[in-house]
This record gives sequence, structure tokens and C-alpha cells, in this order.
Amino acid sequence: MSWLAPEVEKKLYKLALYALLHDVGKPILRFARRYIQGVEVGPVADLARNIVEETLNINIDVVSSKKHVEISNVVINRILGVAPSPEDEKYINYVIGSSDKLAASERGLISEEHSFIQHVQNAIEEEVTKRAGLATQYSHEHTPMLIPTWLLLETAYLNHIGLKAYASNVAGIWSGSEERRRIAETIFFPLHNAINARNEEKLKQRLVEMLCSLADEELWISVKPLLPRTAIELKASKLGDAMKQGSYSSIVSLLLYMLNNARRVYRAVEGYVTRGFIDTVNNILKITTFFVSISYILVSGTRH
Repeated sequence: MSWLAPEVEKKLYKLALYALLHDVGKPILRFARRYIQGVEVGPVADLARNIVEETLNINIDVVSSKKHVEISNVVINRILGVAPSPEDEKYINYVIGSSDKLAASERGLISEEHSFIQHVQNAIEEEVTKRAGLATQYSHEHTPMLIPTWLLLETAYLNHIGLKAYASNVAGIWSGSEERRRIAETIFFPLHNAINARNEEKLKQRLVEMLCSLADEELWISVKPLLPRTAIELKASKLGDAMKQGSYSSIVSLLLYMLNNARRVYRAVEGYVTRGFIDTVNNILKITTFFVSISYILVSGTRH
């Protein structure tokens, strides 16, 4: 039994649901743009379009022109039957602004950083596409996920494993803690300082060099749902190959279908925004958006 008053518990559950779904519009927007561009085609893409238009009650062309925040709010309205109140939105935006500067700047919550990040993103799109020789534009709707093990390439880890390392008596000498410190000093601190100093050229140069150096490494996971078969057959690819293999159609169709079913099932229970409903939504997001990158500036990771 909860020690919270029922009205407080209900409010916290709704806030938790808003927090979980605050970026749900990203994969939907990316699918809509890819569909309009003719990248997503076939029966699964048409099914996803129908589900998007039915759930949002908006034509796919209009969806592709909206902001992901607007789409997220429509989905939340659909799932909860009520849009977030101004007070709830203010609180969620405060949390985002305090914990995720990049997400906050994308949403325009930090106005002084929004245009700065936008300029950097546009420059990265052009430079990475050109220098990595990509057939498709490196952008939000086409970027696969860069797996975190790319960091190992920035260390001497590979020199300390295998038969050669044993023969050279260097196996096991590699220090993870020392490399973490070095990576922080040589990669993350300079990036952080460039952002804080609004040094657009330095930030762009460092990120473009880093992404292009990783483009030919098999470190990229194409966008797809995390189903049992996916887990068994999971294999990282080079950037260009992973961009060709992605499918937002399957992600969006599964995401909205499962969210709508969860809403119908739990709505049969009085006060359906329960801990069980929140856990169900969380698991749906893990299954469908695990390989959807947060951002295409630093894409190694997801929110879930």
C-alpha cells in the first residue's frame, strides 16, 4: 500500500507518464519525414502511416512539418485522454532543462543555446555526409545508433588483448580507470568547453572528425525494434550500411499499436494510470525505441 495520498499518487503517476513519453514524437516525426521523402515504402510503411494518421488524427504530410514536442503532446493526450496542464509542462521542462542540456536546447528551452546547436547540427550534416561519402544525408531521420564501445577505439584496449598481447607480455596491463580519465580530458572536456564557450567552429570540427573517423568502423546499429529475433541476429555495421538498413515503419507501427492496446486494457480499470500502466509503457518504449538515437550529434545511446 502506498503511503502517499491518492491525489498525490495520481499526480505523480501522470507526471511519470509525461516524462516517459516526452520524446515519443521523435521516431514518429522521423518516420513521417522518411515516408514523405520516399525512403520508407511498402506495406509496413503504409500500415505505419495509417496508424499515425488514425492515432494523431492528422495527415502524414502535416505530421512531417510539426515539431516532435507537438507530436509527443498529441500522443500523450491520446494515451491519457488529457493534455499536460501548463503546470505539468513547466515542471517537466524544468527537469529536462536541469538534466539534459542538449534536449533542452533542441526544444528551445535554453534560448541562447538553441540557435547555436542548430548551426552546429546543420554544419555537421553537410560535412559528415560529404567527407564520409554517404549516399544519404546524415541527419536526424537517417542516423543509426553508435554503440558505446566506440570509446574503446580511443584507447589502447585492442593492443592489450589476444595472442599478440600475451606474446608481448602486455595482456591485462590496460587500465580502464586511467583511460576514462584520459578520454574525459581529451574528448569530453574539450567538447563541453566548446559548448559553454559557444565556439561553433571548434565544436563542429571536433565532432565531424570524430564521426568521420568512426564511419567505416562496424559500430553502428540500424534503427529497428528490439525483438527476440533482433537480439539473436544483432550485428553492428558501418555507418553507410546501417543507414540503409533502418526502418522507422516497424518501430512506429509497433509503438503506437502497443500504446493504444495498453490504453484500452488499463482503461478498463478504474484509475488506470497506475504503476502497472507506467511499467507497461516503459517496456513498450524499451522494445520499440531502444535503437533510436537521442541525437545525431552524439548518438551513442538512447533514453531508455
